[in-house]
Amino acid sequence: MVYLGTNIEVFTNSEVVSVSGGIGDYNVDIRTAGGGIRTLNVGTVIIATGSKVFDPIALPQYGYRFPNVLTSVEFEELNVALRGECPSLGKTPKRVSFVQCVGSRMEKGGPSH
Repeated sequence: MVYLGTNIEVFTNSEVVSVSGGIGDYNVDIRTAGGGIRTLNVGTVIIATGSKVFDPIALPQYGYRFPNVLTSVEFEELNVALRGECPSLGKTPKRVSFVQCVGSRMEKGGPSH
C-alpha cells in the first residue's frame, strides 16, 4: 500500500549512510541498491527495516491447514476485498483471534536472523 502514496519514495535494498539537519529539514544520504549515493532533502524520515514472510506450513501446530486459519497478510487482503466477510462462513465473523510472531522467535526451524 505504501507504494501507492503520491509523496512517498521507497528505496529497497538500500542503506542510510548519513542524516543531518533537524525537524522538517533533513538531509539524508542513501546508498541505493545500485551502489550510488542519493542525497534527499526531506521533512520526515521513516525507516522500515523490512522482513520476509514466514511460511506457516512449517508449524502445523498452529492449524494453518484449516479453512479459517490465515496469515495476517491473507487476513488483511480478504478484509479489504470482502469488507470483513469470511468466504468459508459466508458472513462476517463475530470473533477473531490473532497469534503474533509465529516462527519469528524460534531458535530451531524459524527464520535465520
